[in-house]
Amino acid sequence: MVGFGADFLDRNVASKFESMKKVSRGLYGIVWRGKRVGAANERPVAVKRIFNAFSNRIDAKRTYRELSYLMKFCSHPNIVSVHEIIASEDDMDIYVVMEHMDVDLGYIIQCM
Repeated sequence: MVGFGADFLDRNVASKFESMKKVSRGLYGIVWRGKRVGAANERPVAVKRIFNAFSNRIDAKRTYRELSYLMKFCSHPNIVSVHEIIASEDDMDIYVVMEHMDVDLGYIIQCM
């Protein structure tokens, strides 16, 4: 189980991004907003850390399903684009780098 002290980025991920700001924390992970190092004119990206992505069969299936749907429908205008997937240093978590959206699905559902 991941505790509240897990709100950090691995060194291999943190070295690729700058101006990182935590924007959300949920049951399965944390999302930061930032920019790639040296990419001054690029749009910001969202970096989602998925905790213990493959710690057991159920988590592995959930993670695989989420990522496969994102990859399968990435050309759809209503689905965020995944730019990169990075393994954590300990291979327990994964980081999904995707286009940043100003709102999340929970906010949209509340406003309906």
